[in-house]
Amino acid sequence: MFEETSQQFNAWKIVSRTLMIFGINNLKSEKYQDKNYIFEKFFKGIRALWSIVIFSYLLMFACCGITESKICLVHVADMSLVNILWLAVCWKFQPIAKYMKETFSFLKSYQENHYQFKIKFLIFFTLIWVNVVYNEIRLIAVPGMLNRLKNIVSLGLYQSDQSDWPSSAEWLFSVGILAGCFFHHVFPSLATMIGCLVLHRNYCLISCWQDKIQGFFEELRDRTFRTEFQKTIDHVKRANLLISPLLFILISYWLTAIFYNSTKLMYTAIFEDITSYLSVVFNTTSYSMQFVILLALASKIPMAVCEIKRTVLRTSNARDYVFIDSARSGDISLFISMLDSFKEEVTVAPFEILTLKKGIILVSLGVVVTYELLLLQILEK
Repeated sequence: MFEETSQQFNAWKIVSRTLMIFGINNLKSEKYQDKNYIFEKFFKGIRALWSIVIFSYLLMFACCGITESKICLVHVADMSLVNILWLAVCWKFQPIAKYMKETFSFLKSYQENHYQFKIKFLIFFTLIWVNVVYNEIRLIAVPGMLNRLKNIVSLGLYQSDQSDWPSSAEWLFSVGILAGCFFHHVFPSLATMIGCLVLHRNYCLISCWQDKIQGFFEELRDRTFRTEFQKTIDHVKRANLLISPLLFILISYWLTAIFYNSTKLMYTAIFEDITSYLSVVFNTTSYSMQFVILLALASKIPMAVCEIKRTVLRTSNARDYVFIDSARSGDISLFISMLDSFKEEVTVAPFEILTLKKGIILVSLGVVVTYELLLLQILEK
């Protein structure tokens, strides 16, 4: 029905291929079916290894928060959400990949919009890896930072100046910590990109109908036309349900991570070097921007339905259908009433708990400020 677009598909392909680092794949949609069994076992092994790394990382920080530093307990909350996010992505990735493949043929190519989207995507993707590389180099290059972290997560069992650990065990311990830091810096951002790409796909699916309605306005009387539009809405609703767990966990993670990093910014005694301070500033900015971008994409979907409604009204008034042809006027009124219903149906509302609109930014800001004051009081005791 619509022309294909390679730009959007390539963006999804980059993200899906990157997730293979963590053993998350979509082999069921690949053409090498005879090799799927071997590959699936291989990727399951990778997923199991990452699960052990991130769970051990969480457990050690939780123990450290109880016995050593209260600031670690604040970090445990967002680390727990990353673990839950990991499970949600592993659970939902294949249905999401199937949806992206099925809706590929429905899209119409808007060259200018897709070019802009591609540039924004590449900038975002590059910033993710700049942040990851910076934090990994910081752990290795800053004197004593990796040893201090090893001392924290080992509950004081590791002492760099008097360590009797075997070199192989110490090396494995260091690799595990670097892998845990790598995961917690890159995976939430990749999950964000999954949500953003699905939301952008939903917006494109609906926006495609605006030009179609302008060009073939007479077809509004055709039941087939309305049925096809209903199918598009059903696709969008299904996608919203698929990413609902991811969005809910991501929003919870962002707010918790902003609590944690904002607390570190205010509780300046924990900084021993400028690199840590810069890392926290970048993380806080990154989480806030991801939150705003996701809300902006989610709010554009119902706005696209409103734009279609305005197009129908403008075109019908320009052709005087409302005053001349009562039959056509009835069909137009029916379609407009359908659009009013569709606007609510395509609105993104994870678990029906909160509706993703731009106004939620102010609510979230109030929550952050309130709990930030509470965390500061806890840390000062």
